[in-house]
Amino acid sequence: MKKIFSFLGASCALFLALICGSTTATAQQATARVVRADINGNQIHMYLDHDSLQSLINRTMSAMDPNENGELLEWNDVLTNANNPGMNVNYSGFSVYGIDSLTSTGLLTADSLKLLKDAEIAKKLILGDSLVVAGAAALDSTLRVAGFTRINDSLYVQMDASFASTVHVTDSLVVAGNTDLNGTMDVTGATGVDGNFDVATNKFTVDAATGNTAVAGTLGATGATTLSSTLGVTGATTLSSTLDVTGATGVDGSFDVNTNKFTVDATTGNTAVAGTLGVTGAATLSSSLDVTGATGVDGSFDVNTNKFTVDATTGNTAVAGTLGVTGETTITGELHASDSLVVAGGADLNSTLDVSGNTSVGGNLTVTGTSSAASGSTVGTLTLADGSITDSNGAISFGDENLSTTGTLGAGNTSVTGTLSATGATTLSS
Repeated sequence: MKKIFSFLGASCALFLALICGSTTATAQQATARVVRADINGNQIHMYLDHDSLQSLINRTMSAMDPNENGELLEWNDVLTNANNPGMNVNYSGFSVYGIDSLTSTGLLTADSLKLLKDAEIAKKLILGDSLVVAGAAALDSTLRVAGFTRINDSLYVQMDASFASTVHVTDSLVVAGNTDLNGTMDVTGATGVDGNFDVATNKFTVDAATGNTAVAGTLGATGATTLSSTLGVTGATTLSSTLDVTGATGVDGSFDVNTNKFTVDATTGNTAVAGTLGVTGAATLSSSLDVTGATGVDGSFDVNTNKFTVDATTGNTAVAGTLGVTGETTITGELHASDSLVVAGGADLNSTLDVSGNTSVGGNLTVTGTSSAASGSTVGTLTLADGSITDSNGAISFGDENLSTTGTLGAGNTSVTGTLSATGATTLSS
């Protein structure tokens, strides 16, 4: 049995030496007869000549037993490098087909290598150019790539994957399981997250179903911020720049600007403005307006359309109802009353009172200076006309007062119930 295996091993070794290029003339001639090749351009199709192979085997068997004693030569007798013969094969510049199985412990050189079946490489595979794998590739250990790596189809990683530097993804990155990023993630394009999103569990959360977003810390926005619905803030809000709101804004708590420059009390609704309040449009107040300081109105002013109006151009003021003044009133121009002027208290006039119509005084009229009245003025039933005093009752009584005159006293029928004294001449016509 040993001799059979030795024969087979020796035969195979010699056969490999012959077909791969022995330095002896016999091996070269045998190789030329056993190994055939068709050359078409830069392509070579290699195959075996079966007749030549049979002849080679016959000669080989004779060579393996040169002493014709049945003892076959061993590997050490045939090859100089014993059980590790080695083989350097150079196919550069040619395409080789028809090799069913190729085993090499030496150097295999080729422009490109296409394997239709499995290949086992016990040590490193060094590629000077790209590695193209058309089908699935299974790596039982680490894959290290020192240069650029391009994957034209999907990359499936069943276990952990570590990237020591930047990973660029020009298309979608789909991760079916959890993803842990120990460093920064920079995204230059649009980013879509189909599920809930959070930062450090609860520091920043976005609910996938409702879109509700919670920010545990400060929210800083350097550009414009547009809110299409309600903004709910449970804590304090600090804005370092302008806040522009185009829609309705609701503040459930008290509101202030710079502590006390503009305040709104959440309980009462009282609003305090420390500076000037400028309103360019109409202002509607459903309750009282109390102003503790000076108030300036640059345009016309009215209360309930026409109940109280002040014309901004002329200053004309119209009061549709009663004007009640508890203090002094100073009028530098004329006072025109289109209806009755009723003064419930005393009225002091420091100048002339001109009344063009009838004047009625319901109480006493006291004049401390001279009073002038037009001719025909009446006091009760007494009429004062130019040069005459008459009474509609036909009699004027001076009571027990003395009546004196430095002029002529003319009288009709005169009845004197007391003494008539005359210091001057007295003329009696009868």
